[in-house]
Amino acid sequence: PTRRSSDLEYEREKLSKALLGLRPVMSHSADSQFDALLPVLQDYGIIRNLGSIIGDNHPANDKLCRTISTFLLEKEEICWDPIHHRIRCLGHIINLAVQSFLFPDPIEDSDEDSDDEEEEVKKTRKEAYRKMGPHGKLHNIVVHIHGSEARTRDFKHLAGRTIPRDNSTRWKIGR
Repeated sequence: PTRRSSDLEYEREKLSKALLGLRPVMSHSADSQFDALLPVLQDYGIIRNLGSIIGDNHPANDKLCRTISTFLLEKEEICWDPIHHRIRCLGHIINLAVQSFLFPDPIEDSDEDSDDEEEEVKKTRKEAYRKMGPHGKLHNIVVHIHGSEARTRDFKHLAGRTIPRDNSTRWKIGR
């Protein structure tokens, strides 16, 4: 049977509303993302038609896919492979490569896990960025703003937007 154009328009509108239906996520944890995403998938009846998830390389996105997989298996009896359906955003990867080329990290990450050494590395990194001039100072300001959810929220309230933070850990792929 042929679908009427009004049916196609309705479906298109329904899908575009699904994209607009996400509420703001204050934390990028997998649990917060899942709590925001699940009601939209259920409300629009697309939970059983979920294809792939596209996101940056942050390990929370890997965990989100594992959480979705567990939910689909337990609640919908659908086997959804979180590794196969996890697509890494090429645009984000290219952006990270360009940023790394233009603004190399002045201090390499330490392999040590000690809190004292971690604080020393943070202090050294902050000083190295400060020596870079205005870009380095801006980096330090953004790191400070993103240092707590309250500062991030207050900044967004005052400025009407956020400033994204560069984050070298986004290169690491968690499994």
